[in-house]
Amino acid sequence: MGALLLNKVKSAGIGIWLGIAAAVIELIAVIMAATGDALTSNTSLGADAVAVGVVGILLSLAALWVRFNFWQLMPVILYTVTFGLTVKSGINVLMDRFNDVVYSGGNFDMVVIYLVLLGVACILCIAACFINPTRKTE
Repeated sequence: MGALLLNKVKSAGIGIWLGIAAAVIELIAVIMAATGDALTSNTSLGADAVAVGVVGILLSLAALWVRFNFWQLMPVILYTVTFGLTVKSGINVLMDRFNDVVYSGGNFDMVVIYLVLLGVACILCIAACFINPTRKTE
């Protein structure tokens, strides 16, 4: 089993490594969301976003075994759903800060951190779709 995994890692191209980097960034965001403060005083990044993010992470890691050029498209979809759920939960906090009112409460800094992490993960995974998943041997 170990030798099989080692061979898969050795033959992994830049596309797979970008997908794994996106999975690591998504994992950081999911851990922060699961253990951190609520985004707003009445909503949080719920279990649905965490579950979708975890499935996306698993699909990104599965790219080591499944060598299909657009495999990374599946994690992109799930990462984008997680990003959308974060925007939906945190938009009130963002608008409160931009309009200089306190209506929803919440943690503006955490909303921005989640959005940046999830956005970077989406961009990396989209880039991984267009880069060869296997290393070229000469």
